[in-house]
Amino acid sequence: MCPSGQTDPSTIDQAAATAALVHRTAVIRTVVGVVLVGSVVASAYHGYKRNLNSPGWALGWGASGFLFPLVTPVVAIIQGYGEPHHPERSNPSGYLPYRGYR
Repeated sequence: MCPSGQTDPSTIDQAAATAALVHRTAVIRTVVGVVLVGSVVASAYHGYKRNLNSPGWALGWGASGFLFPLVTPVVAIIQGYGEPHHPERSNPSGYLPYRGYR
C-alpha cells in the first residue's frame, strides 16, 4: 500500500498480467487438447477402415496420432483417408508375397 492508503498501481498491473498469462495458457492447452483428440480419433478411424476393420490397426494408428498429431493425419490423407488398402493396386507386377498354406 502507498502511504496515502491506496493500492500501488504496479501491483494492479502485475495482477492483470498474471491473469492474462493464466488465461492465455488455458486457451493454448484447450487448443492443443482439441487438436490431439481430433488427431487420435481421425487416425484411429483411418487405421480401422484402411485395414479392413481391424481394431489392432486402429489402436496403432491412434497411438501414432497421439505421438505425431500433425504428421499422422497428413499421411492418412495422402493414403486416401479411410479407403481400404489394396495390395494389387500398389503392386503393378501382380506378384503377391507368400501368405502360407490355405
